[in-house]
Amino acid sequence: MKIKKLVVLISCVLLISCTENSISNAQVIENISVENFKNLMEQEQNEILIDVRTLQETASGHLQDATLIDYYGDDFLEKIAMVRKDVPIFIYCRSGGRSSSAAKKMQKMGFKKIYNLKGGIGAWNNAAYPLVKTSSIKVEKAEVISEKDFQAILSNNNIVLVDFHTKWCVPCKKLAPIIDEIAIENKEKLFVIKIDADVNKHLTKKYNAKGVPTLILFKNTKEVWRHTGLLSKKEIINQFD
Repeated sequence: MKIKKLVVLISCVLLISCTENSISNAQVIENISVENFKNLMEQEQNEILIDVRTLQETASGHLQDATLIDYYGDDFLEKIAMVRKDVPIFIYCRSGGRSSSAAKKMQKMGFKKIYNLKGGIGAWNNAAYPLVKTSSIKVEKAEVISEKDFQAILSNNNIVLVDFHTKWCVPCKKLAPIIDEIAIENKEKLFVIKIDADVNKHLTKKYNAKGVPTLILFKNTKEVWRHTGLLSKKEIINQFD
Protein backbone atom coordinates (compact mmCIF):
# COMPACT_ATOMS: atom_id res chain seq x y z
CA MET A 1 0.00 0.00 0.00
CA LYS A 2 2.82 2.36 0.91
CA ILE A 3 4.56 1.56 -2.38
CA LYS A 4 1.42 2.42 -4.35
CA LYS A 5 1.11 5.75 -2.52
CA LEU A 6 4.75 6.51 -3.23
CA VAL A 7 4.27 5.76 -6.94
CA VAL A 8 1.21 8.01 -7.07
CA LEU A 9 3.11 10.80 -5.27
CA ILE A 10 6.07 10.58 -7.67
CA SER A 11 3.71 10.62 -10.66
CA CYS A 12 2.00 13.75 -9.37
CA VAL A 13 5.33 15.50 -8.84
CA LEU A 14 6.46 14.62 -12.37
CA LEU A 15 3.14 15.78 -13.82
CA ILE A 16 3.35 19.11 -11.99
CA SER A 17 6.96 19.54 -13.09
CA CYS A 18 6.10 18.89 -16.75
CA THR A 19 3.14 21.25 -16.54
CA GLU A 20 5.26 24.00 -15.00
CA ASN A 21 7.89 23.56 -17.73
CA SER A 22 5.20 23.79 -20.43
CA ILE A 23 3.82 26.97 -18.87
CA SER A 24 7.33 28.43 -18.61
CA ASN A 25 8.03 27.70 -22.27
CA ALA A 26 4.70 29.20 -23.29
CA GLN A 27 5.46 32.35 -21.30
CA VAL A 28 8.86 32.86 -22.88
CA ILE A 29 8.43 31.61 -26.48
CA GLU A 30 5.31 32.04 -28.58
CA ASN A 31 5.08 30.75 -32.15
CA ILE A 32 2.58 33.09 -33.77
CA SER A 33 0.97 33.67 -37.15
CA VAL A 34 2.18 36.36 -39.52
CA GLU A 35 -0.88 38.51 -38.80
CA ASN A 36 -0.33 38.40 -35.04
CA PHE A 37 3.40 38.91 -35.51
CA LYS A 38 2.84 42.12 -37.47
CA ASN A 39 0.11 43.42 -35.14
CA LEU A 40 2.11 42.76 -31.98
CA MET A 41 5.18 44.50 -33.39
CA GLU A 42 3.06 47.57 -34.05
CA GLN A 43 1.69 47.51 -30.49
CA GLU A 44 4.87 46.81 -28.53
CA GLN A 45 7.35 49.44 -27.40
CA ASN A 46 11.14 48.98 -27.26
CA GLU A 47 10.83 45.66 -29.09
CA ILE A 48 13.75 44.22 -31.03
CA LEU A 49 13.31 42.46 -34.38
CA ILE A 50 15.90 39.85 -35.38
CA ASP A 51 16.42 38.17 -38.76
CA VAL A 52 18.57 35.04 -38.33
CA ARG A 53 19.03 34.27 -42.06
CA THR A 54 22.32 34.49 -43.93
CA LEU A 55 23.56 37.74 -45.46
CA GLN A 56 22.77 36.41 -48.95
CA GLU A 57 19.19 35.63 -47.93
CA THR A 58 18.57 38.99 -46.30
CA ALA A 59 19.83 40.83 -49.40
CA SER A 60 16.69 39.69 -51.24
CA GLY A 61 14.50 41.45 -48.68
CA HIS A 62 14.03 41.76 -44.93
CA LEU A 63 11.59 43.37 -42.52
CA GLN A 64 11.98 47.05 -41.71
CA ASP A 65 14.34 47.70 -38.77
CA ALA A 66 15.41 44.05 -38.51
CA THR A 67 18.73 43.34 -36.83
CA LEU A 68 20.56 40.79 -38.97
CA ILE A 69 22.32 38.04 -37.00
CA ASP A 70 23.18 34.93 -39.03
CA TYR A 71 22.18 31.78 -37.13
CA TYR A 72 24.95 29.87 -38.91
CA GLY A 73 27.59 32.48 -38.12
CA ASP A 74 30.43 31.54 -35.78
CA ASP A 75 29.64 34.62 -33.69
CA PHE A 76 25.89 34.05 -33.45
CA LEU A 77 25.76 33.39 -29.70
CA GLU A 78 28.24 36.18 -29.03
CA LYS A 79 26.08 38.70 -30.88
CA ILE A 80 22.82 37.44 -29.40
CA ALA A 81 24.35 37.86 -25.95
CA MET A 82 24.68 41.60 -26.70
CA VAL A 83 20.94 41.97 -27.36
CA ARG A 84 18.75 43.29 -24.55
CA LYS A 85 16.99 40.45 -22.73
CA ASP A 86 14.35 42.49 -20.90
CA VAL A 87 12.34 43.63 -23.94
CA PRO A 88 10.11 41.68 -26.37
CA ILE A 89 12.08 39.94 -29.11
CA PHE A 90 10.51 39.24 -32.52
CA ILE A 91 12.47 36.69 -34.53
CA TYR A 92 12.14 35.12 -37.98
CA CYS A 93 14.03 33.18 -40.65
CA ARG A 94 13.10 31.66 -44.02
CA SER A 95 10.42 29.23 -42.85
CA GLY A 96 10.54 29.18 -39.04
CA GLY A 97 13.03 26.39 -38.30
CA ARG A 98 16.19 28.37 -37.58
CA SER A 99 14.31 31.05 -35.67
CA SER A 100 12.66 28.37 -33.51
CA SER A 101 16.05 26.87 -32.68
CA ALA A 102 17.46 30.33 -32.01
CA ALA A 103 14.55 31.15 -29.70
CA LYS A 104 15.24 28.04 -27.60
CA LYS A 105 18.88 29.03 -27.23
CA MET A 106 17.85 32.56 -26.30
CA GLN A 107 15.46 31.26 -23.68
CA LYS A 108 18.35 29.42 -22.01
CA MET A 109 20.33 32.68 -22.11
CA GLY A 110 17.67 34.48 -20.07
CA PHE A 111 15.54 36.30 -22.64
CA LYS A 112 12.14 37.13 -21.13
CA LYS A 113 9.79 37.14 -24.14
CA ILE A 114 10.30 35.84 -27.68
CA TYR A 115 7.80 35.85 -30.55
CA ASN A 116 8.72 33.45 -33.35
CA LEU A 117 7.16 33.98 -36.79
CA LYS A 118 5.53 30.75 -37.98
CA GLY A 119 6.31 30.20 -41.65
CA GLY A 120 9.09 32.80 -41.57
CA ILE A 121 9.68 35.28 -44.37
CA GLY A 122 7.68 32.99 -46.68
CA ALA A 123 4.52 33.62 -44.67
CA TRP A 124 5.30 37.34 -44.65
CA ASN A 125 5.61 37.35 -48.44
CA ASN A 126 2.40 35.36 -48.87
CA ALA A 127 0.59 37.97 -46.81
CA ALA A 128 1.98 40.64 -49.16
CA TYR A 129 3.48 42.63 -46.32
CA PRO A 130 6.27 45.09 -47.20
CA LEU A 131 9.97 44.25 -47.25
CA VAL A 132 13.13 46.32 -47.37
CA LYS A 133 15.73 45.38 -49.98
CA THR A 134 19.38 46.25 -49.52
CA SER A 135 21.20 46.54 -52.82
CA SER A 136 24.62 46.93 -51.25
CA ILE A 137 26.11 46.94 -47.79
CA LYS A 138 28.74 49.50 -46.97
CA VAL A 139 31.28 48.11 -44.53
CA GLU A 140 33.18 50.73 -42.56
CA LYS A 141 36.30 49.85 -40.64
CA ALA A 142 35.77 50.39 -36.93
CA GLU A 143 38.37 52.19 -34.84
CA VAL A 144 40.36 50.16 -32.31
CA ILE A 145 40.80 52.13 -29.09
CA SER A 146 43.49 51.10 -26.63
CA GLU A 147 42.95 51.16 -22.90
CA LYS A 148 45.69 53.78 -22.62
CA ASP A 149 43.97 56.07 -25.16
CA PHE A 150 40.61 55.60 -23.47
CA GLN A 151 42.02 56.49 -20.06
CA ALA A 152 43.62 59.59 -21.59
CA ILE A 153 40.22 60.69 -22.91
CA LEU A 154 38.70 60.28 -19.44
CA SER A 155 41.56 62.14 -17.79
CA ASN A 156 41.57 65.06 -20.25
CA ASN A 157 37.82 65.72 -20.19
CA ASN A 158 35.60 66.50 -17.21
CA ILE A 159 32.49 64.90 -18.72
CA VAL A 160 32.65 61.99 -21.18
CA LEU A 161 29.71 60.18 -22.78
CA VAL A 162 30.62 56.72 -24.11
CA ASP A 163 28.43 54.96 -26.65
CA PHE A 164 29.07 51.21 -26.88
CA HIS A 165 27.46 49.98 -30.11
CA THR A 166 27.79 47.52 -32.99
CA LYS A 167 27.25 47.94 -36.72
CA TRP A 168 24.63 45.16 -36.88
CA CYS A 169 22.48 46.55 -34.03
CA VAL A 170 19.44 48.45 -35.35
CA PRO A 171 18.70 50.22 -32.01
CA CYS A 172 22.33 51.43 -32.14
CA LYS A 173 21.72 52.85 -35.62
CA LYS A 174 18.61 54.64 -34.39
CA LEU A 175 20.50 56.13 -31.47
CA ALA A 176 23.52 57.21 -33.54
CA PRO A 177 22.08 60.48 -34.98
CA ILE A 178 20.86 61.48 -31.51
CA ILE A 179 24.35 60.99 -30.10
CA ASP A 180 25.81 62.97 -33.01
CA GLU A 181 23.48 65.89 -32.31
CA ILE A 182 24.32 65.85 -28.60
CA ALA A 183 28.04 65.83 -29.39
CA ILE A 184 27.76 68.85 -31.72
CA GLU A 185 25.44 70.89 -29.52
CA ASN A 186 27.40 70.28 -26.31
CA LYS A 187 30.98 70.18 -27.57
CA GLU A 188 32.09 72.91 -25.13
CA LYS A 189 31.28 70.84 -22.04
CA LEU A 190 30.95 67.22 -23.18
CA PHE A 191 33.28 64.80 -24.95
CA VAL A 192 31.51 61.99 -26.83
CA ILE A 193 33.24 58.79 -27.91
CA LYS A 194 31.71 55.92 -29.86
CA ILE A 195 33.14 52.46 -29.25
CA ASP A 196 32.41 49.49 -31.50
CA ALA A 197 31.82 46.65 -29.05
CA ASP A 198 32.71 43.96 -31.60
CA VAL A 199 36.12 45.42 -32.34
CA ASN A 200 36.94 46.69 -28.84
CA LYS A 201 36.08 43.63 -26.78
CA HIS A 202 38.73 44.55 -24.19
CA LEU A 203 36.88 47.77 -23.33
CA THR A 204 33.46 46.15 -23.63
CA LYS A 205 34.47 43.54 -21.07
CA LYS A 206 36.28 45.91 -18.70
CA TYR A 207 33.36 48.33 -18.54
CA ASN A 208 30.77 45.55 -18.42
CA ALA A 209 28.79 46.66 -21.48
CA LYS A 210 26.64 43.53 -21.68
CA GLY A 211 24.18 44.88 -24.23
CA VAL A 212 24.06 47.36 -27.09
CA PRO A 213 23.57 50.20 -27.27
CA THR A 214 25.00 51.00 -23.83
CA LEU A 215 25.64 54.60 -22.81
CA ILE A 216 28.01 55.34 -19.93
CA LEU A 217 28.58 58.83 -18.52
CA PHE A 218 31.86 59.62 -16.76
CA LYS A 219 32.55 62.68 -14.63
CA ASN A 220 36.14 63.27 -13.56
CA THR A 221 37.03 59.72 -14.71
CA LYS A 222 34.29 58.15 -12.55
CA GLU A 223 31.19 56.44 -13.91
CA VAL A 224 28.08 58.27 -12.73
CA TRP A 225 25.36 56.87 -15.01
CA ARG A 226 24.66 54.17 -17.57
CA HIS A 227 21.76 52.93 -19.65
CA THR A 228 21.26 50.07 -22.08
CA GLY A 229 18.79 50.59 -24.92
CA LEU A 230 17.21 53.54 -26.68
CA LEU A 231 16.66 56.88 -24.99
CA SER A 232 15.39 60.25 -26.15
CA LYS A 233 17.73 63.17 -26.64
CA LYS A 234 16.25 64.97 -23.66
CA GLU A 235 16.64 61.95 -21.37
CA ILE A 236 20.36 61.74 -22.21
CA ILE A 237 21.01 65.46 -21.86
CA ASN A 238 19.31 65.49 -18.44
CA GLN A 239 22.11 63.28 -17.14
CA PHE A 240 24.81 65.91 -17.58
CA ASP A 241 23.07 69.23 -18.15
